[in-house]
Amino acid sequence: MLKYNEEGKISPDLAEKYTTSDDKKTYDFFLRTGVKWHDGKDLTADDVIFTVQIIQNPEYRRASLQGVEAEKINNFTIRFTLKNPYSPFLDNLTFGILPKHIWENIPAVSFSLSERNLNPIGSGPYKLTKIQKDNSGVVKEIQLSPFNEYYFGKPYLNSVSFKFFKDEEGALAEFSNGGVQAISYISATNLPKIRVNTSIQKIILPRYFAVFFNQTENKALADKNVRLAMLAAANKQEIISKTVSGQATAIDSPIPEFIWGNNAPLVASEFNLDQAKSILDSSGWTISATTTLREKIIDKQAVSLEVNLLTVNWHELVDAANLLKESWSSIGIKVNLDVKSVAEIQELIKARQYQSLLFGQILGVDPDPFAFWHSSQKKDPGLNLSLYENKDADKLLEEMRKESNPDILKQKYAQFNKIVVQDLPALFLYSPIYIFPIDNQIKGINIKNIHLPVERFSQIHKWYIKTKRVWK
Repeated sequence: MLKYNEEGKISPDLAEKYTTSDDKKTYDFFLRTGVKWHDGKDLTADDVIFTVQIIQNPEYRRASLQGVEAEKINNFTIRFTLKNPYSPFLDNLTFGILPKHIWENIPAVSFSLSERNLNPIGSGPYKLTKIQKDNSGVVKEIQLSPFNEYYFGKPYLNSVSFKFFKDEEGALAEFSNGGVQAISYISATNLPKIRVNTSIQKIILPRYFAVFFNQTENKALADKNVRLAMLAAANKQEIISKTVSGQATAIDSPIPEFIWGNNAPLVASEFNLDQAKSILDSSGWTISATTTLREKIIDKQAVSLEVNLLTVNWHELVDAANLLKESWSSIGIKVNLDVKSVAEIQELIKARQYQSLLFGQILGVDPDPFAFWHSSQKKDPGLNLSLYENKDADKLLEEMRKESNPDILKQKYAQFNKIVVQDLPALFLYSPIYIFPIDNQIKGINIKNIHLPVERFSQIHKWYIKTKRVWK
């Protein structure tokens, strides 16, 4: 019903307007009339209610909107009632709407396996024309054509095709040959390979990479001095320079200041190996004469300063992990690097079976860090990867969800940042820049700020290749 515009702000889409009650618990949405599905059927409140019910269904693998009541007022009006005020609620209403007449007889648990996915019916500016597969049945290209009855007007481009490649190098080669006019994403190391006559869109997305410490799995990491030393020995600028060719911004807190302009963190994160060594020396982590590792007596037992670092098998993160390993080894910390596939790492994350984890988290344009840092989210499906628990932080997280005043919310975000930076449950590294190359012939693109890469298409109905003079 809503979408993010080119500036990353919530704007009307299927919903023409909405109203909010004074207590911020009731929202009335008014749908545009005359909106059509690609098969010619009318899009009404029944489709919205049906979609919300599917999203709330626990059999659906991404169940959400729990505790939200959706009520049909008439064919084009829906009322949402919340149990408690929730300031990021509008961000939760940017989901796509499903046509009830197509999906109502398909169980939610079977959605991903339904043949209807091969002939999707939507309401957007382009509709499916053809799916091309290779001899083994792998999709190679999806072709779309304009939907003339699109509610924002007929789109300008005569066709849109998505081609799929097994790797980035294949996509780059096709782009260089003129076979495609844009690439969904390229890594910073491949920027020099982009041909001339290309517009390079660079956007800092609200996401970051960090090392999350699981102190329950490693006694050494439970010592804050060890974590402080690891912070001082982490050369963030070197990591950014060598892994993403400088295409990132260093961060020091769970809500990066480029999102909300938070105050500077209490603990500075300057790279200083001598300081890191000094922290370990002064806190009792001395070099063992027998093992040559740093050791400390904890609970009457000798504990070696040895840490396992887990990350996903993606070259940028593997390179970053190796740089961290090199720096930490130089101050006397033994690091065992463990690289896993995405599927393997997801299972380990669910079970919280890691000592330290180099991984990423995606925030919203209106960030709600509750799922990432509240103590109630320490177990799956929560995303509190550091198993972090702080009563003051929990209180702020709960208050932030109910606060609608931007100035007060900004203050609470700043307070929350300070608490987390002081406790140091994670080592925050950088926010990467999203790089989207597109041929200069494509006009009408005005991307300034987006939340997810897919949102670069939010204004695709305005894209065009050439213009004609029209006498008025």
